[in-house]
Amino acid sequence: VRHVYADAGTYPVQLTVDGPCNDLVFSTSAAISSVGLDESELGFAVSPNPTEGLLRVEGTQRPEAYRIVDLAGRQVGAGSWPEADLIDLRSLSAGSYVLELQRDGRSQRVLVVKR
Repeated sequence: VRHVYADAGTYPVQLTVDGPCNDLVFSTSAAISSVGLDESELGFAVSPNPTEGLLRVEGTQRPEAYRIVDLAGRQVGAGSWPEADLIDLRSLSAGSYVLELQRDGRSQRVLVVKR
């Protein structure tokens, strides 16, 4: 089950499962702290996106470091910037990730799709 929220906030969440004997209802709340990806003027371009595994990052300067986060917020990769200007995602499962590129205390976030 997936839902996209338009604004940050706390929302009630309810899942109802219909069964042959009765219905099960699960209720909780979801705290959404931010919506979307922050824009940045760092100007990095990431390609190809979607990718089979290797991402090239180009810009007027090189990033200093990077982080890769899955859509559940778990960090799945990080490090200082590689000399080849390529980030290897081949070990990750197919899906969507947020690539955070860091330089001079600022960051640029890019949604990346791994096929």
